[in-house]
Amino acid sequence: MMSTAGLLLILGGLQGYYSQIIHVSQIPAIFTPVGSSVTLPCTYSISGADNVTIGSYKWYRHMVRTGPEVSDSNKDFTGRLSRDETDQFFSNRSASITLHRLHVLDTGMYYCEVNFQHVREISGHGPGTLLYVTGFHSQTIHVSQIPVIVTPEGSSVTLPCTYNISGADNTTIGSYKWYRHMVRTGPEVSDSNKDFTGRLSREDTDQFITSRSASITLHRVHVSDNGMYYCEVIIQQDGEISGHGPGTFLNVTSLNVATSPDVTIRQLSYIVQNVIRIILGILVFSLLCFFVVTSAVSENCPGSVYITSI
Repeated sequence: MMSTAGLLLILGGLQGYYSQIIHVSQIPAIFTPVGSSVTLPCTYSISGADNVTIGSYKWYRHMVRTGPEVSDSNKDFTGRLSRDETDQFFSNRSASITLHRLHVLDTGMYYCEVNFQHVREISGHGPGTLLYVTGFHSQTIHVSQIPVIVTPEGSSVTLPCTYNISGADNTTIGSYKWYRHMVRTGPEVSDSNKDFTGRLSREDTDQFITSRSASITLHRVHVSDNGMYYCEVIIQQDGEISGHGPGTFLNVTSLNVATSPDVTIRQLSYIVQNVIRIILGILVFSLLCFFVVTSAVSENCPGSVYITSI
């Protein structure tokens, strides 16, 4: 049989076992520009284990434990990471990290996890810090297009497209694309598209960068070219940013139907024939009505003759 003293000792140990709780604190969000260094603060407190001396901490991105670890062994952070020293971790209860030379792809949720060995392993993690690298969202591309272009069949037509960028004035790397009907999911307007092969001219790189022009010219247009055309601009500036215009409707008019005298004569002949048919129909109907009314009057009053005008 276990003695009362032994039972109390076990109960006391269990009480200490379950009272060891780590509380980890993080700030909700940090906003910082591209290229800067930023510290992600993390502090902790432990109830029931004030004198712990064995412990460590980790940081994760996107998800706790299952997400990628933020460490020098992760190629996304190699050479760009500073950590609190062991003394700071224990004496200051600090588990912060600092990220250097930030770029837009660093934007995301970061979680701090603290682990200790004291009677058993205990751990806790913070609610996460959203790191918001503002360079990505401050760089905005505004793309302009004109709403409608009307042009005759067989001509060449330029679809204008201009753009400007806020937050990235010295851009030197970029490109542009055109789509028909729908942005990105619609067919691309390019020489590799058989519908436009040999009929397309584009702005050169200098015009695209210096003049902010992403226009194209279609040659020998025909009615089947009718449709909505969208211009999309892509810039490489601390990450890829892109924007597209509201679209330009290209209306190609047919010259044959508008100028052919044969078509006009056939149309007039058809109209005259229909008018004659209508007049003849009215006359026949009037004559039938005249005979019907005359016959009815004669039957009711024999010997009398009535002249009825219709």
